[in-house]
Amino acid sequence: MADIDHRLILRDSGLFPEDAVIEKQGQFDYHLNDTKASISEPWLQYTTSTHTGTLSARIIEDAELIIYSDCRQRQDNGHLQIIIDWQYCQHSQFLARYYIRDNKLHWQVNRHHGQQPINDRQCFFPLMRVFMGSAVHALANGLCNELIVPDIRTLDDSDTVLRPYNSQRSASLIENEAILELANQSLTVEVFQYQSDIYQANAPARCFIDNDGLLRRYTWQQSPERNWRVDNQVFD
Repeated sequence: MADIDHRLILRDSGLFPEDAVIEKQGQFDYHLNDTKASISEPWLQYTTSTHTGTLSARIIEDAELIIYSDCRQRQDNGHLQIIIDWQYCQHSQFLARYYIRDNKLHWQVNRHHGQQPINDRQCFFPLMRVFMGSAVHALANGLCNELIVPDIRTLDDSDTVLRPYNSQRSASLIENEAILELANQSLTVEVFQYQSDIYQANAPARCFIDNDGLLRRYTWQQSPERNWRVDNQVFD
């Protein structure tokens, strides 16, 4: 299966600001047992006159599913706004908004809403791989010990989908200045072991993060028969 460039989907999503300037962009492509899977995550980082932002989407072609994730930070006060739009067959099923300010997380998912405290040892993780570099660094450097994550563990209960939940995760550096061969490039990366409450204890993931703090490769073993690799190609 050939790689498909899905970046235009982001610009046509309705989430991309009209006055935005793209600073960097790329795409994560998923491979199962070294075979290209029908899952990809295009992403772009942008700036506007008032915000810096990152917009990404998880596209699962076989399921006709797209999950958009847009994270914006105001330049004047640092307040964060995250929007996640879960679309099936091009129709929005779940629309979630999260606002982080004054040590509180305010959230709304469809008709449900609430708020909860967020402390300096917690980080919000907006689901997509493009946000993993900063999350792994924060965990490994002791800046946070818990991630707040939109809940996608089960879709059977629509009342819980995308509601924030506290997830215990950890990361540790296992190799510094490793060389990663990716898309005809030799990249210098740090390699981290990454563990979360959704992975088996004996099968942590590995994260390869470049000098700009971007995740460039992600590997984990879902089961003895299912080995995943996710590669991030950064485009000029």
